[in-house]
This record gives sequence, structure tokens and C-alpha cells, in this order.
Amino acid sequence: MSRAAFAAFLMLGAASCGREPKPFAAATLFEKGSYQAIYGPDGKITRLLYDGNADKRADTVTLYHPNGTPRQIEIDTDYDGVVDRIEHLEGQRPARVEVDSDRDGRMDRWQIRSEDRLVQEELDTDGDGVADRCLRYGRGADLIELDVLGPPRTPRGGRPAH
Repeated sequence: MSRAAFAAFLMLGAASCGREPKPFAAATLFEKGSYQAIYGPDGKITRLLYDGNADKRADTVTLYHPNGTPRQIEIDTDYDGVVDRIEHLEGQRPARVEVDSDRDGRMDRWQIRSEDRLVQEELDTDGDGVADRCLRYGRGADLIELDVLGPPRTPRGGRPAH
């Protein structure tokens, strides 16, 4: 089937449903070596993918704000195809970090960072997807407080209460 015939077929199908097809925002893919960059219709980068081990799967995906600054980095640290670290950025620095330390596909450590130092970390020690320990750190990275968290608890897969 030719391109024109296929396009006409799609338009006919959409018209028969009583709806007009919705236009979609065009994106541009640029590939260079291990990198793939996706740019929105405004020409600004929306995401950058990096395949560090050449297995054709992104090991690091950086997501961008509409103004072009990075907002989040998703990382597959063990190259198994599953994201096991997410860094939420403020400026160029991670402010919050989520980690799947036991590699079960669910985050089990939630870190709060300030000025490139760890200030708080919540842990899921029983594997239910909910933080049950909270550690607070001082300026010298010394543990200054450990809390056992109790109810109310967030549902499995939900964000821990801060």
C-alpha cells in the first residue's frame, strides 16, 4: 500500500468514527554514537538517552524542563534494562534520589540531599514498598538521628511520607 493510500485509509477510518484525528507534536531524534537526543517542536531538548554498554538499551535517561534545564535522571546502574536509581535535580544537583538497592524493581531508599550532601534517607527494610526507617545526617555525614517510622503508612508503590 502506498503512503498516500495509507494516509487516505487513516483519514477515512477517523472520519467514520465521527472524530477528526488529533494532531501530535512533532519530535526530532538526533543520534550520535552512544547518545540519542529528542527535541520538541520548539527545538528544545526534552530527553537525552545514553547507552554506555552498547546493548541498544538506554542506561541513563535525562529528562528536561521546558526551558532546557535537566530535571530528572533515570539510571540503570547494573545494565539489566530496569531503572534502579532516579535523581530529581534542582539546578545541576540531585535534591532527591530514589534507589532500588535490592534490585527487585521497586525503590527502597529515598534520599534528600542539600548542597551535594546527604541530609536524610528513608529506608524500606521489609520490602513492602513503604519507608520504615528514617536516618538524618549532620554536616560531616555523621548519622545524628534514626527514627523507626510507624502509621500512617503510604500504600505499596507510593511515595514515603516526608
